[in-house]
Amino acid sequence: MKHSYRIFAMAAVVSAAVATASAQSPVYITGNVPGLTATWTPEESATLTYADGVYTYDMTDAKQGQMFKLSTAKGDWSTFNAAAFGMADDNGNYTLPLNTAVTWTEGKCGNMVVPATGDFKLVVNMDAKTLELQGEGSYTDVFEIYILGEATGWAAKDAYKFNFVEKNASGENVYELTLPEGLLGEFKVATADWTAVNYGVYDKSIEAGQTTELKYNANNISSTITESIKLTFYHNLDTNQSSWLKVDRYSGIGDIDAEAAATPVFYNLQGVRVDRPANGVYIKVAGDKVSKVFVK
Repeated sequence: MKHSYRIFAMAAVVSAAVATASAQSPVYITGNVPGLTATWTPEESATLTYADGVYTYDMTDAKQGQMFKLSTAKGDWSTFNAAAFGMADDNGNYTLPLNTAVTWTEGKCGNMVVPATGDFKLVVNMDAKTLELQGEGSYTDVFEIYILGEATGWAAKDAYKFNFVEKNASGENVYELTLPEGLLGEFKVATADWTAVNYGVYDKSIEAGQTTELKYNANNISSTITESIKLTFYHNLDTNQSSWLKVDRYSGIGDIDAEAAATPVFYNLQGVRVDRPANGVYIKVAGDKVSKVFVK
C-alpha cells in the first residue's frame, strides 16, 4: 500500500507540473523575422514555445537587420504595445548581441534588431527578465544602399545607388552619390529590402551645405533641393548609434562622379543631366569612363 501511495503521489506531482507549464501566460512575437505568417501584424503574431521554464522561438535563415517585438498580449498595436517588453523605447531600436543574455524592461515597445545573418534561437526568461539570441551568424559590412523615396517610386534604381568609398578612421563605411538634378520629396537611405540599412530622421529635412544626423528605422527624410548635389553617407554599423548624411553643392563637369553611373548617363556642357540627348555635344559617363560625344 505504501508503494501505491508513493506512485499516486508522484503522479500527482507530475500532473501538477504539466498543468503549471501549460498554464503559463503566452508570449507573442511580431516583426519581419522568419516564421511569421504576416510581417508587422500584431493580430497575427506568433506564439513562443514554452518548455523548461523558458520561452523559445526559432529564426531559421534570419537576415542581418531584421527586427521584431515581444509582448504578452495579442491584438492590435495598442493592445500589443501596452503589454510589450524589451530594451528600446517606442520608435527606438536595440541591436541584440549574439549568445549574451540581456535584461529586458516592461513597457519597452521599441524594435529588437537581429545583428547578423544565420540560424538563431530566441530564448526568453520571464522570471529572470532576460532574453538571448543564440547561434552563430555572418556579418555584412558593405551594402548596396539607395535613395528610396518619392523620386524613385520607392524602388531601388541605379541612378540613386550609393557607391562604397572607404571605411574611415572612425570605423564608419563611407558611401557617395551625385544627383545632378537635386532631390525632391520624401525619402530614406536604405537597402532595397529595407532590412540591414533603413535610415531616416525625426521631423527634419536636408539642405545643401549641411550634415544631418540619421537614425535607424526613423521617419522619412524630406528634401526640396533642386540644385546639383553630392551626398555622402557615413554608415555606423551599430544601429544603436547615429549615421550621418552630408549634402554638398557641386557644379560643372569636373564634379561628376563617373563611378555613380552603372549605365551611360549624359550631361550637357553645363553639367546638367539630359535623359534624351539630341543634336549637340554632351558628356557621356559610363562606369569609370567619361567622354565627350556628339549626338545628331
